[in-house]
Amino acid sequence: MLKGNRERVTSLRCQGCGDATAVVEVYSKQGVYTQWRGVSWWPKPGHLGDTTGVPDSLADAFEEGSRCVGVDAPNAAVAMFRNALAQIVQDKGSEEAKKKDTLNKAIIQMVADRTLYDGFKEWADHVRTVGNAGAHQESFEPITIEQAEELMSLTRHLIDTLYVGPARLSRAMPARKRPKA
Repeated sequence: MLKGNRERVTSLRCQGCGDATAVVEVYSKQGVYTQWRGVSWWPKPGHLGDTTGVPDSLADAFEEGSRCVGVDAPNAAVAMFRNALAQIVQDKGSEEAKKKDTLNKAIIQMVADRTLYDGFKEWADHVRTVGNAGAHQESFEPITIEQAEELMSLTRHLIDTLYVGPARLSRAMPARKRPKA
């Protein structure tokens, strides 16, 4: 038996979608049982994949938040998802919204401007509030990794709805009528 840490990298491929992932595993002994335990995955959980149409600053904030989830750092993760929301405001908001001195006021302005769909305010408020809790731990209850994972999923949905879906639609080939014979 080797002493010290043992690691391996395992490559896995989904039989459904065909996507691949690499997992770094460590060998651990718990009581009489030994097992390999995954400690890091690539691509990281929440990886955006297709970022066509997504501003770099937004993709970077989301990816950093996803990496924080992957290393069990929920406070940092939710703070980065809040930052991703701020990047959406800077990209999609009106000039008046961008000038607001708080993210909350900018979101309210975007809703008033009808820059984004009606349900955006509720989603954005949730991302903002949970993100504030991660950034200001002295004032809030601790953030759990489950909360961070949910916020990652919600933020991912916002990005897909606002950027990825419209980019896919613009790339889609239109239907063409057959020429008349």
